[in-house]
Amino acid sequence: MDELEVLMETFIEYEEAFRFTEANGTLRSHKEIKLMKEWEKLGRPEWMDMEVSNKNIDTLLKMVRTWWLDILPERDSDDDNWSPLDSVSGKNGIWRFVCCLVWVIVLLRGEEKISERSDDQRRQIGEWILAVREVESTLGKVIQYGIWPPKKRKSTAADPPESPKRRKTRASAAKGDNVVDKKCTGKGRMKGKAKAK
Repeated sequence: MDELEVLMETFIEYEEAFRFTEANGTLRSHKEIKLMKEWEKLGRPEWMDMEVSNKNIDTLLKMVRTWWLDILPERDSDDDNWSPLDSVSGKNGIWRFVCCLVWVIVLLRGEEKISERSDDQRRQIGEWILAVREVESTLGKVIQYGIWPPKKRKSTAADPPESPKRRKTRASAAKGDNVVDKKCTGKGRMKGKAKAK
């Protein structure tokens, strides 16, 4: 899919701006889907097959959308910073969300030919495409606005203090409660099964 390819190119550019730092903070969200914890328990395998019944796919898409909205910083204007997206990268950054998007499209596309897909499946794929475009566009804006790559030195008293707006944005990004009751299931190839209920 072209949208996924464009997202991956932008994601690589985003991580490159962070100097491909593997561990650079954590993008926190209380609305992250439960499957991600299972993924971590399995040692973060490169692939997870999602096992979600057809009747629960809409719920999964809503959960992914809720997670994305929780990740996005609250911005009052176009001049506001993009924290935490402009300061967190690597394995605990937006990578987690990008992995989930890949697993979801594999689930949605299935093995059916395009002509065999139901109207619901086509709608769900359309929703996924819109989400991927939004993520790609947001990462592009973060790159354009400027990011804060990790420094190789310890901070000193001479370093400028963090702006109140950045603290507010980070605090709001860390807020939230996990009200998602439903979960999806997944399994890591060759590493066992993960089920999130």
